[in-house]
Amino acid sequence: MKIGFAGNTSAAYYCLERLCRDGHEVRAIIVPQGAASNANDVTDFASLAGEFEFRQLTGQPNRRECEQLGLDVLIRLEWPETSDLICPASLATIGSNLAGQYCHGYLKDVAVDLYHGNPGSEIQLLMENQPGDDADSGKPKKKVLAYSEIELNLLDDVRSAKTKAIISFYNLLKGLLVRLGQHNVKPEIISREPMINHLKVERVLDWRLDVMKIHNIMHALTHPGPGVQTWLDDSRLIIWRGHMFARSGKEYERLEPGTIVAIIEELGILVRAADGLFLITRIQPANAPEFPAWVWANQNHIRPGEKFETVVSGKTVAAT
Repeated sequence: MKIGFAGNTSAAYYCLERLCRDGHEVRAIIVPQGAASNANDVTDFASLAGEFEFRQLTGQPNRRECEQLGLDVLIRLEWPETSDLICPASLATIGSNLAGQYCHGYLKDVAVDLYHGNPGSEIQLLMENQPGDDADSGKPKKKVLAYSEIELNLLDDVRSAKTKAIISFYNLLKGLLVRLGQHNVKPEIISREPMINHLKVERVLDWRLDVMKIHNIMHALTHPGPGVQTWLDDSRLIIWRGHMFARSGKEYERLEPGTIVAIIEELGILVRAADGLFLITRIQPANAPEFPAWVWANQNHIRPGEKFETVVSGKTVAAT
């Protein structure tokens, strides 16, 4: 079975490498031109293409190029949503709803579940039919081929959750390719609605939130996402790492949310949230490198009692 692959993220790289090493005949990798599906998670396939001698195409190939490749199946994984791949009508196009990261202002899939603090996320392998298959709209329609659950816990961030999702997705994909190769028939459709989770997010951190909610937001927006913004003395800061330190902080109830409680050497900056304490461990000032939070605080003479602000639409939100 001759396979083509579309996508250029870490998820695509993992699946493509496993396909090659498991002996599948990969003919080509198609990578987006210009803006990738997520600019924070772009992977170079050059070394893999050289090792396994498949072609690397940039941008959207035309119908003739696809036909020349002689592909039996095209797997598209995290291809830019605004781009359509032209391919022969007989070509089975397999895709996934796996994103698990921040993209163009939206959280998607496993990142959404992290954001909401859900204990698990469902990964689905989808088949996208050719235009015209949906008689009502004339547009491609996605159908579920396989699905599985992944377990999320308090220690997971978007990177670890996405790794779990990639492994789960590849296992689904491997089983599907075996069935296609053995029977040479169209994939069986599961009676299940495709899940396309997305949530518009506000990157500016509201310290009035429950500390567990802040923990979840932080872990959903860390690398390869955009980080979480906060402000101190009119200076914008990006928080990259942090976690819940305590679920309750009765001794600090008199302090407003966002107030710095302590600078702890080798650990970070301890901050008052609505109902507990949050520990910032990695921070980045605007137009500057990323630092361990306690190092940045000491270098800039930050002291307990100073207060991070919540700024929305250019206005400081007063504590309540």
